[in-house]
Amino acid sequence: MRARLGFAISASIEPDILLLDELLGVGDVAFKEKSQKKIRELMNKAKTVVIVTHEPNFVREYCTKAIWINQGQVAEMGKPAKVVNEYLKFIEKQKSVPK
Repeated sequence: MRARLGFAISASIEPDILLLDELLGVGDVAFKEKSQKKIRELMNKAKTVVIVTHEPNFVREYCTKAIWINQGQVAEMGKPAKVVNEYLKFIEKQKSVPK
C-alpha cells in the first residue's frame, strides 16, 4: 500500500523529475498496468523519469537510456537493449557458476 500511495502522490503532482525505486515489482497486475501507463504519460510529456527496476522488458520497451549498476559500480551504460542484454548474459553466467 505504501508503494501505491507514494506513486499516486508523486504522479498526481506531475513533477519535472520523478524517481521510482522498484515500483514495477510491487502490487497486483492492475496496479502494475496503471502505474506503467502513468509512467508512459510522464515520459511522453518530456518529463524526466528515473526508474530502478529489475524488469528488463520495461527497460527495453520504454526507456531511452539505461544504466546497469552492479555492486555499486556502473557495469554498463547506453542503449536499453544493449544494457539489458549484457545484464541478462551476466545473470545467466552467474547461474552456471558453482557456489
